[in-house]
Amino acid sequence: MSIMISIRSTAVYLMRFAFALITMLAVFAGHATTAIAQSNNCAQIASMLANIERNPTYASYNGIVGELNARQQQVGQAERQWVGAGCQQTLSAGGALSQQCQSVAQTITLGRSQVQQLQSMAQEGQTMARNYQMLNQDFQRFNCAANQSGVTFANQDPSGNLLNDLFGGGQGGYVNSPYDPWSSQQTRRTVCVRTTDGFYWPISFSTTDQYVAQDAIQCHEMCPGGEVALFSYRNPGEEPEDMISLSGTPYRSMPYAFKFRTEIDKTSSCKIRPSNSIQTVADAGSGSSIVALAPVDIPLPQADPRGPNVAVIEVAEAIYVPLPRPRPRDDGTAAPELVQPDIEGDTLRMVDFGDRTVRLVGPETPYVPEVEEEP
Repeated sequence: MSIMISIRSTAVYLMRFAFALITMLAVFAGHATTAIAQSNNCAQIASMLANIERNPTYASYNGIVGELNARQQQVGQAERQWVGAGCQQTLSAGGALSQQCQSVAQTITLGRSQVQQLQSMAQEGQTMARNYQMLNQDFQRFNCAANQSGVTFANQDPSGNLLNDLFGGGQGGYVNSPYDPWSSQQTRRTVCVRTTDGFYWPISFSTTDQYVAQDAIQCHEMCPGGEVALFSYRNPGEEPEDMISLSGTPYRSMPYAFKFRTEIDKTSSCKIRPSNSIQTVADAGSGSSIVALAPVDIPLPQADPRGPNVAVIEVAEAIYVPLPRPRPRDDGTAAPELVQPDIEGDTLRMVDFGDRTVRLVGPETPYVPEVEEEP
């Protein structure tokens, strides 16, 4: 009997052990399936993140945005120069464009093409940056870094070399280029150089890179129609011999460098362009005046050729108005006339009041005592 009980106990124990083992295997299998699925997700996410990081547009996104802003400012300044120099007016009138206007037109055309290309690249880079952020959030949510998926991520390199391949054509990154004379914010001194004999004169004593284009416009405005170019050198730290052009070409390498020291081109003197101020011009022949407001002449209204009209002022005749008469009395009698005594005469009115004699002055009244007549 005891043997039967022992066998049954052993069987129950084995059954419980088997059930526990099966349960453990099922749980382990579930965890393994979840781990495999999670590992596959992490591998997929890691692969997509790596592909985005290797994309040159994404790697150069910050540089593209900065370059886009700079190109847009340059195009805007060139368009203002095109209008201010009268190029649009000359083109509308069918005249021949000067060399300066042709150079500005090339700058505007090339700049607009580059702005359009940079806008497309910036939009693509922004989309990739948004996708990268969403994938990185999924990577953190699945805890892929703790699972040691074997994938490491490099930080975004904003420099890249895509912009140099498109616009610069050099080696190295966009920001850390080997030679970029306009990349720093150090103050510079700008000069306007006459390309016929190399003579130069100052424009700005101390300016920064973002205002150099304005100095270039001022340089051309100071010498319209002349062959001039803007150069600059660091201030402090450099001398005029070290100045470079907007494209980075050294002044000393130009064929006209310091030519004015031995030979001066007197035919290349700059002529100041007429200002846009208001000028009144009188025409002696017609007697009219014209207000010259470039580029429009506005004639002023002419005076009346018949001469001034003299207005005749009519003087009204004086009308005699009699003074009002006194009001008649109710009893029909005339008002008594007051007779004023002759104060300045020889007769004095003297009245005795007690022991004193008083002289009377003023009109006669009933209340004044009468003067005693002398015997």
